[in-house]
Amino acid sequence: MRLIDALRNGVFSLKCQLKDIRLSCLMTTFLARTSLIATQPLHPLYSPLHTFLMAKTALDLNTIPELLQLLHSSHVEHNAHRYWILENIRDGMKGDNDVNVALKCMLFKILLDFHTCVLSDAKTKVS
Repeated sequence: MRLIDALRNGVFSLKCQLKDIRLSCLMTTFLARTSLIATQPLHPLYSPLHTFLMAKTALDLNTIPELLQLLHSSHVEHNAHRYWILENIRDGMKGDNDVNVALKCMLFKILLDFHTCVLSDAKTKVS
């Protein structure tokens, strides 16, 4: 329910006509996969995503949620966090709207910097 409330409040905060609102595939992919994890308390991403949902009353629908927090996670399961957000980005990048969101979040600069970083392992570079 918290996910739906945050989405509803995010839509309301845009102050646009409902017919003019279009969510990016990056956001919808994140929301769909988060909803699946929200029902699995033993999942490695349950805690960070639950914390994210509890902290936000409204989602910013023009960003990539939890990009920096999951990409640069210091949790014991940091690799699972990193792979999950990278898979969301890979699978959610579908159209011009997604590219605009990625440019706004400086996603390409972040990924290129991370690719050359020593923290990036071979599996991460392939993802």
